[in-house]
Amino acid sequence: GGLELGNVRARTEANISFTFEQFDPYWEKITSSSAALTVQSTVSNANYILQRSSCGVWGALGSGLANTSGGNGKVTALATGFGASLIVGGLFTSASGTAACLFAKYNSTTGWSSTGASLNGIPYTFAFDPAGANIYAGGGWITVNGSTHGGIAKYNNSVWSKVSSGSGVTSDGVVAGGNIYSTVFGTDGTFYIVGEFNGVDGVAACRVAKYTTVWTDLDDGIKNGTVHSMTRALDGAIIIGGTFTQAGSAASTVARVVRWDGVNLTSVASGVFSDVFATATGNDGSIYVGGRFTAAGSATITACRIAKTNTNSWQPVGTGVNNTVDVLYNAASLNQIFIGGNFTSAGSVPTPGGGAVWNGNTYFPLDVSLPSGASILAYNYANDKLTVGFTASGTASAAGVTAVTNGGGAVTYPIFTASAPTGSSAQLFQLVNYTTNDAIYFNLTLAAGEVVTLDLRPRAKTFTSNFRGNIISTISPGSNISTWRLAPGANNVSMFLKGGSGVAQLTWTERFWSVDN
Repeated sequence: GGLELGNVRARTEANISFTFEQFDPYWEKITSSSAALTVQSTVSNANYILQRSSCGVWGALGSGLANTSGGNGKVTALATGFGASLIVGGLFTSASGTAACLFAKYNSTTGWSSTGASLNGIPYTFAFDPAGANIYAGGGWITVNGSTHGGIAKYNNSVWSKVSSGSGVTSDGVVAGGNIYSTVFGTDGTFYIVGEFNGVDGVAACRVAKYTTVWTDLDDGIKNGTVHSMTRALDGAIIIGGTFTQAGSAASTVARVVRWDGVNLTSVASGVFSDVFATATGNDGSIYVGGRFTAAGSATITACRIAKTNTNSWQPVGTGVNNTVDVLYNAASLNQIFIGGNFTSAGSVPTPGGGAVWNGNTYFPLDVSLPSGASILAYNYANDKLTVGFTASGTASAAGVTAVTNGGGAVTYPIFTASAPTGSSAQLFQLVNYTTNDAIYFNLTLAAGEVVTLDLRPRAKTFTSNFRGNIISTISPGSNISTWRLAPGANNVSMFLKGGSGVAQLTWTERFWSVDN
């Protein structure tokens, strides 16, 4: 400032102010820094359950779970409660060597422990009561520790007991004893169960029931098929999905999804056109359903095995997945819907672990490749840790995490390079900084010997291949291209390059706000 008036008359305009401005930061090193990235990691003891830490590292929980009675095992239900304990249900008889009959607890400090339960059927669903004092477990058992519970019981972190004084659920004529597949508490504390049963404690209740002080049915129940899942909508309604086509006292025709508003069971936006196995409520109130359908709504909207609704109309969720969806889970603090099943792609993105994530814009794969043949049946996200329960045991491969230290006093924007091995192709999935919560996802197969370069510096953002030139279109929508950076100090950087011994690197210039910082 000070020179705006044109010609300066030295005698009459003696006071001139000058401002020297340098765009942030004020200082940069003249040399660059770099760090080699771990492109993937191997996880042993990936036996039916794995957990991802808050900094992105996948690991086993001890030696995992085992079914010592013979045959395959699986994890079917997960929850967090009783402090920071992980509650696990499924087909297993031991947890890291500790005897545990189909139900166990895990604590990161003390490891695995038994709950003292001896079940004769698999737990499929967990729900903590509103106070968090008891976990309500539903499944396919008849007895707990020799006492008749009929598919439903509760546990207070010490003792198992009945939910009510009767003998629990009774068969619907299809499955002996009946099964409970989903449980949820309403906003008023009412406890709901769904599954394959025609009564609870002697009260007629077809496939759906609720409990306050006594069991009652819901509008004369579901007339046919099986009910697999429930979710509580933001308005308090209970959304129910399954294989049924008739519901309510009027035996109305419905298409596998109904809404309980406290009085009636009613169809949800003309339903979907094949079986529903999973439901979830998004942060925006959308109801997500998953299963084996390929269309939804009276207008036959194309929806490949996953769709969402505001209860008035259906919408596809991207282009869907290529095989059955068994579980949907809303990690509310991440604003992400986790999807599990036996599919191998979501949208056009390969999903090597049978799991995918929907971030509201696009799909990206779960950053772990589970043992061969695994299908994901359960998710849990709590205390910044993601736990996955599945149907196989063995060794997994997962994203690699590297501690990258930015010695500067300001954020810096690096250049990322990755290359496939000279003799094979490799799939590039992600570049995530768990310290800054910036993530970039790719739908990109690198050819043998191909090198890609992602320049994240301001005003220079490009993504190029030495084989193909500009490949910016292979970055998935919703990726944080504009903000991906290294914070001052340590950064936990996760990347996943699967399919060979590829290499990757970050290169950056350290930046400072002042000469001494």
